[in-house]
Amino acid sequence: MARLLELLIHYIVDTGGIAGFGADLVERFSWNHFAFVQIWILVLFLIYCTVSELNSLFGYGELGRLLFRRRTTDLALNRRERVRSLVQVDRMTKAFPLSELRDPESAAHQRFSALIVTLTERGPARP
Repeated sequence: MARLLELLIHYIVDTGGIAGFGADLVERFSWNHFAFVQIWILVLFLIYCTVSELNSLFGYGELGRLLFRRRTTDLALNRRERVRSLVQVDRMTKAFPLSELRDPESAAHQRFSALIVTLTERGPARP
């Protein structure tokens, strides 16, 4: 619609009236160019939607860090360490009663707290 409006304004400025705009439009309008522009807009929109969905899947900002800031070996190692820590937390919750995990004097509580701190820390920033 904006393109048609632009053509109409140019036609009015050039000819001084609106009469004959339809015939001139049919003569000058390029369907090939129109189709190319529409397909290009669709492709850009699909790329945007895909990247947006991947960003929300990985977490806000994580996709940028994955692609531009972290090396993949560091990322895999970080994931492995997190999974191991989560498995240890799971085993501790099954092996020890809740009262022992809550007692600050017990070794189980200290180990459990250390695992939780490890999971919540982001670690050093990587370029």
